[in-house]
Amino acid sequence: MNIQLRDAKIGDMDFLLELKREGFKHYIDEIWGWDDKKQIEYIKEELNNKKVPVKIIVYNGENVGYCSAELRENGEFFMSNIAVLQKYRNLSIGVKLMLEQLKENDKAGIVTTLQVFKGNKAKSMYDKMGFVVYGETGTHFLMRRRPKSQCKQKIR
Repeated sequence: MNIQLRDAKIGDMDFLLELKREGFKHYIDEIWGWDDKKQIEYIKEELNNKKVPVKIIVYNGENVGYCSAELRENGEFFMSNIAVLQKYRNLSIGVKLMLEQLKENDKAGIVTTLQVFKGNKAKSMYDKMGFVVYGETGTHFLMRRRPKSQCKQKIR
């Protein structure tokens, strides 16, 4: 599987808005109300934030998704966003990227955190990857995954 990441540019605005609409509009609309103009502003802010770079996920030469993450001052790796277009989700592209990142974080002894909208089916995938809920907001579950080296071994 040929998956690559490239830096997102302002020219990716339409693609990023399409991804947000497809992946998050339901949640955003239900909680705050969807507004294209506000979402475009949020995307521009994301693109201008050098601390949390936005990457376009490219599969076989096609833009299929995006992700953003940062290594925080407290040493935790925070997955800000990961989204893949619906027509590519059955290929597990996002899962493969997450598992690669988790493998790197395990080697480096880094805790990985993320947040997921309450009601988002992706939560069960994160559960399977070893994330546990450590808190919540009115809209999100806050999840954490410790490196395998820090997990207690099960006694048989």
